[in-house]
Amino acid sequence: MEIAKTRQELVEFWNQRAEHYPRFHDEDGYESLMLSVAKEEGVEFKGKRVLDLGCGSGMYTIRLAREGAQVTGLDISDRMLAINQADAKAQGIDHIKYVNSDWLEYEPAEPFEVVFCSMCPAMKEDKAKVKLLGTPTEALVYIGFVEYFAPKPHEDLLEHYKLERKLFRSGPDMADWLEARGERYNRHPRRGYWTVRHSRQEGPEWCRTILGDHGEPNPDPEVIDKALAPFWSEVEQAYIITTPYWVEMIIWRPDPKR
Repeated sequence: MEIAKTRQELVEFWNQRAEHYPRFHDEDGYESLMLSVAKEEGVEFKGKRVLDLGCGSGMYTIRLAREGAQVTGLDISDRMLAINQADAKAQGIDHIKYVNSDWLEYEPAEPFEVVFCSMCPAMKEDKAKVKLLGTPTEALVYIGFVEYFAPKPHEDLLEHYKLERKLFRSGPDMADWLEARGERYNRHPRRGYWTVRHSRQEGPEWCRTILGDHGEPNPDPEVIDKALAPFWSEVEQAYIITTPYWVEMIIWRPDPKR
């Protein structure tokens, strides 16, 4: 089942999720690790024009700016961009450019040395991928799921409502596409754990959003509360939910001979 078909549906889909989407947090973690992987592979961010494609709430946008990059954050959701900009301002960063646009509609006003693209759903179509390869002059850094593991409360809720979990294999899909084109690239798989914290209000709303995405628009609040109850921390006054992840970074560079 397609999540959305029209541009307006996509905007509404991501705008609805913006308030409960993970945001920039000023500590070393998963995002810092992935940037380190790219730098170890020789990708230079400092002083470079970098496009953060599908930048969302800014978890990488702000870090790229801190690396000394001239960052442009592109996203179809104006609410995501507003959160991104507010969090950047809170960090004292005011030189990020923001563009509210669909990827295929976007016409860069200047060349980018690096394109950073993490978990971007716009990369489903061939023409989107072709445009992606045609944009950076030095490097593409692409991050996708090898396999997506739903958090335990979501798994329980999907099982309760007999809903099939959506599969995400954007990493291998991109690698296969590059292989078919005869492109050379490097792959860096990473496994680990994400931990998220949600308030009393955010936890149930988060679960309702996921269930709605999977085809259950009117879940029973008591069923959601039961699924979330084991994860409530009285000390932190939040739901503490840890989920395993399996992702891979693909680094591709243009062939100067082409």
